[in-house]
Amino acid sequence: MSSFDVPESEHRKNQELVTFTVVDAAKVRGKDEAVDRILHYVEDKTGSDRFAKRSDIQPGEMKDLLPDICFFVPVFGETGELEDVHIPLMGTNVVRFYGELTGQGVRAHPSAEVSDRIMATVTQILKDRRPTLAESKVLSSNKQHLAVRALYIPMSEDGQKIDRLLVYLRVFVRSLLKDSETRA
Repeated sequence: MSSFDVPESEHRKNQELVTFTVVDAAKVRGKDEAVDRILHYVEDKTGSDRFAKRSDIQPGEMKDLLPDICFFVPVFGETGELEDVHIPLMGTNVVRFYGELTGQGVRAHPSAEVSDRIMATVTQILKDRRPTLAESKVLSSNKQHLAVRALYIPMSEDGQKIDRLLVYLRVFVRSLLKDSETRA
């Protein structure tokens, strides 16, 4: 059966399952152990009174999280507007899910929806200047709920301009028939 054979009401029901939210990471404290761990790690390095610098982040101190870590670098146009987000580093789990984009911009991703969501999140972080959690939930073609949760930590070498983001990304899969969440 093609998507054209699905009754209109089924399309509407599935569309309601697609969500995208961006919230201040402080609002999700205590709800995700890994998010809490990364937030505490950065706060311990910075004293909670400045942006993290690249030298603050020591990969050896979070080896178990590295497959889920990316670094993003905002790319600005001549007018100062965000044009793209360069990805100098992608963890192996992130590559498995999204495809290899290391060394490219997010606009190179084949899905405009994915790149638009990342651009919207980075734009919000540049405005709010604080750690942010973005979450996207969709219903896949095989009736699996997919949730992608990304913690974005703004970083700055000069303490003022956000020039990099540490991103921790997790993908969850949950069947419509089960109540439990499992990590993809």
